[in-house]
Amino acid sequence: SESSCQPCWPFSFMAVQRMSRMSPRMLTKRLTTSTAAEVLGLFSSCRSQFDGIHFAAALGRVAGSPVPPELLTDVQEMMQVAEVELSVCGPRQVATLCHAAGRLARQEELKASAISLLRAAGAEIGRCEEDLQPQGVANWCWAYGKVQVGLPVAERLAARATTAPGQYAPQQIAAVVWSLAALRSQRRDLLRALGLEAAGIAGQFADRSLTNVLWAYSCVNVHHESVEWLVEEAGLRSRRLRTDDLIGSLVSTAKLRVGSIGAALLCKEVGRRGGIPARWVGTGCWALAELGNRDALASVARRIEPQSLTPAEVASLAVAYSRWWDASHAGAAEECRATCV
Repeated sequence: SESSCQPCWPFSFMAVQRMSRMSPRMLTKRLTTSTAAEVLGLFSSCRSQFDGIHFAAALGRVAGSPVPPELLTDVQEMMQVAEVELSVCGPRQVATLCHAAGRLARQEELKASAISLLRAAGAEIGRCEEDLQPQGVANWCWAYGKVQVGLPVAERLAARATTAPGQYAPQQIAAVVWSLAALRSQRRDLLRALGLEAAGIAGQFADRSLTNVLWAYSCVNVHHESVEWLVEEAGLRSRRLRTDDLIGSLVSTAKLRVGSIGAALLCKEVGRRGGIPARWVGTGCWALAELGNRDALASVARRIEPQSLTPAEVASLAVAYSRWWDASHAGAAEECRATCV
């Protein structure tokens, strides 16, 4: 039939003509509702119409799922063009492009283009920072932490977050703190200020965000009163935490050497559940030993499956056993040690 002979959108001649006459608003709508292939088709056909909003919408949409191999080259080209056009993008669009680049960097083939775009975005910080909203600051920082570049810009943005108390949502604070830790920032003043902000709204954090914040502070070894409040919050919700979040919070607490009711509650819950996933056995048992909770350590140790452990996990267990001196648990410790060696 005649209809079956027409090429499919967006590659037909008629479709290209229609797209070339689209209004900016319609183009934005199409970009935000299209597949990655369709977005790239729109970019190819309407490139001259693209402005900052369109680049942000396009890359944000493409970054929503893994890019198929056959589209990688086209995505790289779009990222390169977006980098050139950064100067015409508003602050919100630049932050959105950064977030998209951070997500796209998960694919090795796109990592170099993503880093290049993020480095170029750093040059725009001077004109953008005053008008950035909290979500834009969080997106920008998160992207830099994800690809391990841009520490000075991330610290500059984090400093901005500390001057606006009460305006940042828990997830946004978590993203900023996480990025500073991922970039190994030495700005303890920023980390302390953000910690105070986080502690004030600790009860509003999602479980994973709370775990991420504790992990961040343990990585940079910043231990102050506000971190103890975060540990208390993790302990209070320990019964509902997923296992990964529970063990992650426990390990971070042990690294920070926080001995508190919150730490005790985390240990107790780990002991109550008994088993620990294999990937957490070494660090989980080390944390229980570091926090001095031998009852929970005994409960976990009796359920260990030694054949599932890596040499590194066995080494962590050895450290835990070296601290497990209580005579009442010596038998279980020796039994498990013998099985793991």
